[in-house]
Amino acid sequence: MAWVQPDYEQNNGISSFNPALFSTSQTVTLYRPMLNSAGQKVAVNPLTGAQAAAVLIGAVVPNSGSLFNGVAQAGANGYPRGLMNSRGVQFGPRLGIAWNPGGGNTVIRAGGGVFYDRVVGNIVFGMSSNPPMVLIPTVYYGNLTGLARRAAISSRRM
Repeated sequence: MAWVQPDYEQNNGISSFNPALFSTSQTVTLYRPMLNSAGQKVAVNPLTGAQAAAVLIGAVVPNSGSLFNGVAQAGANGYPRGLMNSRGVQFGPRLGIAWNPGGGNTVIRAGGGVFYDRVVGNIVFGMSSNPPMVLIPTVYYGNLTGLARRAAISSRRM
């Protein structure tokens, strides 16, 4: 018998994408490219038609959806700490045989069984830098003194 629980992070600091949690109604909108009346490339918000700097093309339009759409966080909303349920106790039979050909000092042995192991921990450890635990916002045309004011237009390229 074997009981191998999934790896987890002590502070529930891991997350992963789960397609079953994805909702098309929560999809974010991205700025799209457009040429303005002067023939310059600009970003346009497809929801409002508002124009912005071209550097925002492909960036997330603020408040247009959920950045964490489809993301499951360990230990939140009933999700298990290891992002998967334990399989519980598993049956692991073993079989071994030995044969002594001729009664001398030589013995031929063979054995096998069903063994269980968990997913390699390195996969779990890499999930500790996933959103929403770690976000890497990008602020265009700003500096540290204006960071609080610019938070509304900062976004992470997706």
